[in-house]
Amino acid sequence: MAVMIITVGISSGFQREIRSKVVGAGSHIQVVSIGQNDPKETPRVLIDPELTTELLAIPGVRHVQIHATKPGIIETAEEIEGVVVKGVGADFDWAFWNAHIVEGTTIDPLDSASTPGVLLSRYLAKRLAIGVSDTITIYLVKGREDIRPRKFAVKGLYETGLEKIDHQLVFIGIGVMQRFAQWGLRAEILVDVAHRTERSRWKP
Repeated sequence: MAVMIITVGISSGFQREIRSKVVGAGSHIQVVSIGQNDPKETPRVLIDPELTTELLAIPGVRHVQIHATKPGIIETAEEIEGVVVKGVGADFDWAFWNAHIVEGTTIDPLDSASTPGVLLSRYLAKRLAIGVSDTITIYLVKGREDIRPRKFAVKGLYETGLEKIDHQLVFIGIGVMQRFAQWGLRAEILVDVAHRTERSRWKP
């Protein structure tokens, strides 16, 4: 009986630890485009501030944050590696990642430097023989014929122990990804013919 209790306790504890890491690395709920057919790439979704306010008003909802992902390729002098590039904004909650940083720091999503920061795993750093403060090239993939390189400075290394995450996920500021994907402003012009007035409404 004692052996069974210990076995169940260890198994339950392990499951809780994995569940905690999976949720911490992602979220409980993700709102994505209905047209998404590639888990590595999120299509553009118009962000409505009112929707964010409504979501935060739901009991149990602690935080809402935006992100975007695209497939990418890290290139060094001797190696290349396919990755999933996750763009995050100033609203990103770094609590989980701060607890799993093993060297350096997280990135500043609002960094306007000519060489923006990137956060990647210790596994990728070892595999590609790169370290904190190194400059690397990441190719962002927009389509089969549209692959563009961009220089990034390695700001920090993380390690979660989850192979699916450590082997492929890297972080950059979402602004870099928005500019690459050409996600700009959308203009809507409303014309009141009866009173001959025009109004413009801009949305991000």
